[in-house]
Amino acid sequence: VDEAIPVHHPQAFERSSCIMLGNEGTGMTAKQLQMCDRFVYTPQYGGGTASLNVTVAGSIVLHHFAIWAGFREGSRTGHKFDVAPVRSKLEQYERPTDQELAERMRLRDQRSARRQFDGDEGADGCGLVFVESEGEEGDDEQDRDDVG
Repeated sequence: VDEAIPVHHPQAFERSSCIMLGNEGTGMTAKQLQMCDRFVYTPQYGGGTASLNVTVAGSIVLHHFAIWAGFREGSRTGHKFDVAPVRSKLEQYERPTDQELAERMRLRDQRSARRQFDGDEGADGCGLVFVESEGEEGDDEQDRDDVG
């Protein structure tokens, strides 16, 4: 795209971004191009190829975005980056973090609201009736009508 700016340009990114990559051979479709607010490209320094591999180009773009956004670099030990320890399901249950507790409460509230909705009775005293629409197919359990 003619109006694309180099990925290292100070104004290559602005606010939250959705980074969309094109196909190596054909680039982006017309629909993809319409969805974009701005375009960046990865400069090349030589004439050996028409474009970079999409994975390589995407990695370079994401790297520049991370620098622009001020993401904090992960810690390293020796030649490798440190990997965060994975918490087991038991640890999450017995010693939940604040984030895990918040997610647990959100899911609990969601289930409670669903139960309340499913238990609501209509004016005729019947619960909700789920009927398959014409033309839809499903397995046997989904095919039967559920009456509360």
